[in-house]
Amino acid sequence: MFHKEDYPVLSRYNIDNLFELSLLKANLELTEIFQYENSGKVITREKIDTVTEVFHPGIIIGKDKYGRIWVAHNHFSNKRPTFDLFDNFNNSRKPLWDKRKVRFSPEEIVQRAIAEVLKGKKYTWVNYNCQIFVNLIVRDEHTSEAVDKIADAAMVVAVVTSILGLIFESKPLTILGLSTLGIVGGTKGYSRIRR
Repeated sequence: MFHKEDYPVLSRYNIDNLFELSLLKANLELTEIFQYENSGKVITREKIDTVTEVFHPGIIIGKDKYGRIWVAHNHFSNKRPTFDLFDNFNNSRKPLWDKRKVRFSPEEIVQRAIAEVLKGKKYTWVNYNCQIFVNLIVRDEHTSEAVDKIADAAMVVAVVTSILGLIFESKPLTILGLSTLGIVGGTKGYSRIRR
């Protein structure tokens, strides 16, 4: 009887160029990753040294023959999306199940995560960060909670600055507020453009 858990979702046979992408950056032998009950789920952890209080999400791909969990995620320290052991992804932080809405089945999410990592796209803070990586995979949306949170706060400050400039008839303050509003609004819009 066929059990999908018996066949790897990730192996040398379905991702030929994986060695160059350093799936196993710990210099382990070729590892096959098998689907299990949490494959395709979004896991998250606290970000380290951040002011946004937005969490760092990743996609659980599966387990290897040693029972180690593998996660796909995009982190600036890796320079592009990668597959990491859960302990490396977690970075000594408490893991949490992420409750974001998803549009695809767990199996589709795993396949989309593999495909997205294999693209090898370079990390950028505004246009391809960890949230954008996960949101593209689970619901095909190019959005970042961190960028939105910072941009929204900056827009509020820009509007207040503009209003204060108008109230106190300060042209430089009004221009500063409106310029900031334009720059921040443009940055938020840019973060949604697929590249």
